[in-house]
Amino acid sequence: MKILWVSNILLPDLATKLNIKCSVGGGWMSSLANEIKDQVKLGVFSLYKNQCHYEINGVEYFTSPVVEKKYWLNLLSVFNPDIIHIHGTEYPHTLLIQQYSKNVPCIASIQGLVSVYARYALGGLTFREIYRYFTLKDVMKNSSPIAIRNQLKNNGKSEIKLIKALGYVIGRTSWDFSHVKAIKPHIHYFKCNECIREEFYIGKWEHSKMIPHTIFCSNANVPLKGIHQVVKAMNIVKQKFPNVKLRIAGKNILGKLSHKDVLRLSGYDNYLRHIITSYGLQDNVLFLGSLSAVQMKEEFLRTNVFVLPSAIENSSNTLGEAQLLGTPVIASYVGGNMDMMPFPLNKLMYRFEEVEVLAQQIIEVFEQDDWEDYTATSQRVARIRHDKNAIARDILNIYSKICNND
Repeated sequence: MKILWVSNILLPDLATKLNIKCSVGGGWMSSLANEIKDQVKLGVFSLYKNQCHYEINGVEYFTSPVVEKKYWLNLLSVFNPDIIHIHGTEYPHTLLIQQYSKNVPCIASIQGLVSVYARYALGGLTFREIYRYFTLKDVMKNSSPIAIRNQLKNNGKSEIKLIKALGYVIGRTSWDFSHVKAIKPHIHYFKCNECIREEFYIGKWEHSKMIPHTIFCSNANVPLKGIHQVVKAMNIVKQKFPNVKLRIAGKNILGKLSHKDVLRLSGYDNYLRHIITSYGLQDNVLFLGSLSAVQMKEEFLRTNVFVLPSAIENSSNTLGEAQLLGTPVIASYVGGNMDMMPFPLNKLMYRFEEVEVLAQQIIEVFEQDDWEDYTATSQRVARIRHDKNAIARDILNIYSKICNND
């Protein structure tokens, strides 16, 4: 079989070839590619500023700055795929690819559903809070929460058209199943889990080696990811644990910033700065910058608890990484998080709006000493879900069924 992937990022081998920085996301795609590239002929298309065609480590890579019909038909004649597998439905060019590929079966993997995510883009912030902290970047880069919500809505229109046009999708949670079936009730839905970055299959969180009273969060870019809710909970936790530390993967927005750094602040950054300082948490919050997989793993192993506070998620690979290591996890009760945290792991879940409940759960984690059963359960659940051999077998079986029209 010849399979052509459509990826929204440049995979690491191609990024290295082009001498550009690898994306911190999408590591699961590289893991899956490594699992199946010896059993199928794999090609990968991505948007990039130049048109390129390389073969690297047995995989053919194609790039173009835009998806034009003439270019795409030529790519199809060169690679001649049996199936086009679109990873993610959230960008308009994927609809064009489906429309230009009438003679080739197309299947799309649901990553997030931006048509649904748009409902939660403001993360509970009021219009007053959003406009009060508006920055020049919000104007110049169109980066305000409202602009982001509008962009999600616009991309969502294309996403819905794509799903309605497809015969097949791949999902992995009851959440994405429900929403896809609401868009197109008779679509063929295949379930297939995702591989996790290689680094997280080895290692185990140990209570004796973690740093007490520390919280780790992985994303503070937009309100949808909910870091402001953790900061509000921190104000409560600090009353009992004054030394509590919140470590966040992402650019530093605290302290005395240079004029250049101030210009880079979004309105949401400004809002976070305000609530952190208004609660007197400047010494309790640390931004760590962009983290590699190795650095993320180190954070998971040293933290007392990982908190996933998103207003919506489908299936967070970061959550999967934490579970593979057995790190204690508190997660908001949204989207596909419920599938990823079955009983008894779901005891550490809370409503996104209930920062008081989040605070109490953090306190309870800090006070608990016996984590052996939890860690064993977490790792067992995650190892089944992220079993690379099973996932490779499942995806190849899906490809075979589509090729055979089964």
